[in-house]
Amino acid sequence: MASPAPLEDREEGDEAEDAPSLGEDLEAALDRLRTELPEDGGRFEQPLAELEELVDEAHDQEERSREARERAREAEQALAEEQRRLEKLWDAFKGQETELEELEEAKRQARRELHAERERIEDLEEETEALEEAREADRQEKAELRSELEQREERIEELEPFVEYEAEVEQLETELEEERARLAKLYAVFEETEAERDELAECVQAWEAWVDDHGEALQVLAEAAGQVPDPIAQAPGEDGDPA
Repeated sequence: MASPAPLEDREEGDEAEDAPSLGEDLEAALDRLRTELPEDGGRFEQPLAELEELVDEAHDQEERSREARERAREAEQALAEEQRRLEKLWDAFKGQETELEELEEAKRQARRELHAERERIEDLEEETEALEEAREADRQEKAELRSELEQREERIEELEPFVEYEAEVEQLETELEEERARLAKLYAVFEETEAERDELAECVQAWEAWVDDHGEALQVLAEAAGQVPDPIAQAPGEDGDPA
């Protein structure tokens, strides 16, 4: 792109315009010539007329030259303004290019974070499901032990009236106490498992709440330069299955 003419060149052009023009010089010379010719100089009329035509032509040429210089000056100014405008547009383009790169990186980071959160939630759901199965198994075992204990207590009550079966009753009582102790241990394990399950369930709810709170912001940031799956739409429901 051509740069504007230097200031000194434009000043020299202005000085040239202020100096007497060729047409003015010719016109002044023609006036002097008329004053110097004798009054009966009819033979000089034709040359003088030709000189006047030359003077007029010189004036026309100078006017066209002046207009051409003016148009060139205006074109030069317009070109300089266009150059400045293009430079500003280029700077703006480079700035937008940098912002676009930052936005792309933010989108990639958002995708990585969403993927990590989904994996974390899936792991917690699997742990919760495993603990739920273990708790159900403990409940069944507890029910079976309770039923067995009730049956043995009924058996002891049936045997108590019979003295001759005292040894058997004592043996059954001993076994009953052992079963009670074993049941107490199993119940303690059940309570501990229940507490762990509740703690993991709360953890899952906390992660789901975090995704619900930040999923929209991350989604908007990620969708600024491309399509990203909606983390809220794929978040697990209350029953543990995807919504």
